[in-house]
This record gives sequence, structure tokens and C-alpha cells, in this order.
Amino acid sequence: NIQRAEINLDTAKLNQQLAEAAEDSPSKDIEVAIRENAVKLAQLALDEVMLGVSDRAAIIESAKIVAPFDGQVMTVGISPGTVVSAFGSGIVVADVNNLEVVATLRRAEVEDLTENMPAVISPVNRPGESITGSIRQLPYQGTVTDPETPGDDTVRVVLESLPSEMGLALNDRVNVTIPLQNQTDVLWLPPQAIRTFEGRRFVVVRDGEVEQRVDVKLGLQNQDRVEITEGLTEGQIVVGT
Repeated sequence: NIQRAEINLDTAKLNQQLAEAAEDSPSKDIEVAIRENAVKLAQLALDEVMLGVSDRAAIIESAKIVAPFDGQVMTVGISPGTVVSAFGSGIVVADVNNLEVVATLRRAEVEDLTENMPAVISPVNRPGESITGSIRQLPYQGTVTDPETPGDDTVRVVLESLPSEMGLALNDRVNVTIPLQNQTDVLWLPPQAIRTFEGRRFVVVRDGEVEQRVDVKLGLQNQDRVEITEGLTEGQIVVGT
């Protein structure tokens, strides 16, 4: 548009010069005046095009969306020509210094959790190190669920200190331990010592040369230990499987 307006302006100026160079005639003054008006109109057209370009640049500048924090572009869900809905997520920018743990659990596992429960996070490649945190969000429930991520079916654990202090970076894998219950001064056995037969849970206790089956009642359990709430006393010798 700018080039077209400039060409029209140049043409009008050339026509004006031709009119001024023509031999004297009764209509020369009128011809010159007409050419001068054509030059003015061409100049106005060029000015309007330039103003429109300036206005569009101002509109584009005012339409820029700037993230309120420094970060890294994680996803881009829009492209030239796509229809954009109001309040929809087009580009996701994340503050990679403020990381949290994300995990997808089975529904049965989620049912045992509540938001704000404490957690211990350990890097997979450095199992001896750990950092504390807490559950910030559970799927489809709770009062802390992030309104910016509706329908999010993940469990999100926020860390109590900066991940960078432990050398954690985006996409690092970690182990998360969330204690469901705590007991102190308990009587416990390794899982291998517990036997089951027809729904009965028992252990084999050795007293001298004699071995006998003793029914037991179990409490808290994990991969390494099983709490014994009834059936045994401290100091008894239990035969493993």
C-alpha cells in the first residue's frame, strides 16, 4: 500500500511538471491547478497509508501479552490462523526456579491422601539426600486446587525450599515418601515372617526345640516392616519363611 501510494504521488508530480512545461494555452492555468490538486490528493493518500501503518503498529504493540515473571516457555498451543478462545490457555510459561513434584497415582492411592500432608522428596540419583515438602493439590478435590489447571488429575507436591539448593532441575525424577500414619515403640517383624493360610495370619514361634504356630494381628505395614499389635511379646524368636 505504501509503494502504491508513493507511485501515485510520483505520477501526479510528473503530470504536474508536464502541465507546467506545456506551451502557453488558454487552459494551461486550469491544467496546472488540476495537476496540483492531483499531487495534493496523492500526498494525502500516502499520508493516510503511513498513518494506518503507524496505527496498526500501535495496536499490535498494545495487544502484546507479557508474562508477569521471568520464565521458560513450556508449551505453545496456538499458531497463525488458529481460533483463540477468550480465557483459554495458549502459551504456558513456567518459573523453572519454583518447581514442584507431579505424579499420577491410582484412585485407591489418592483416597489415602489429603492436601497439606507432609512429604519427603529424594532424588533418584542421590537416594541419601532428601528435602521436605507437602501435598499442594489432589485430583478433582480439595481447597487448594489450582484454578489455572482445571481437570488436572495429578498429585502435586510443593517443596519447602528451592529445588536448586539440592541440585534439582526441571524433569528430574524423584522418589516421594508420604507417611500415612506414624507409630512409636511398636513391636514389628519383617514381612517374610508373616504366614497366611486360609485367611489366617500367623507366625511360627520357637521355644527351645519346640515350634508352634501363633495367630497375630497386624497393624501398620510397609515394604520392610509389619506392626504386630496382638499375639507376640518382645524377645520371642520367630522363624522366617
